[in-house]
Amino acid sequence: MINQIFVIQEGLIREISPVDILSYKKYNIIIGGMEVAMTKMGRPKSENTKKKVLSIRVSDQLYTQLLAYAKEHNMTTTKVVLRSIETFISKQE
Repeated sequence: MINQIFVIQEGLIREISPVDILSYKKYNIIIGGMEVAMTKMGRPKSENTKKKVLSIRVSDQLYTQLLAYAKEHNMTTTKVVLRSIETFISKQE
């Protein structure tokens, strides 16, 4: 187990706690004489990012039907709604 962790930050070497490693900052960590860069982990970037958010209100009955359909077809509610919109628009064209 590693009991000492040092970082190089602004040209200075200082000791940090393991909790500091989980922070948002990028560190160059020295472990056993090797320098390792560590950055904050997050969700990987997708090529097809979805940036728009839709918010709708539905009746309790429609919501219950949506949940039942999604569960029956092993889908998320989002996937059901997106496919429904795509189907509706393609039929209009």
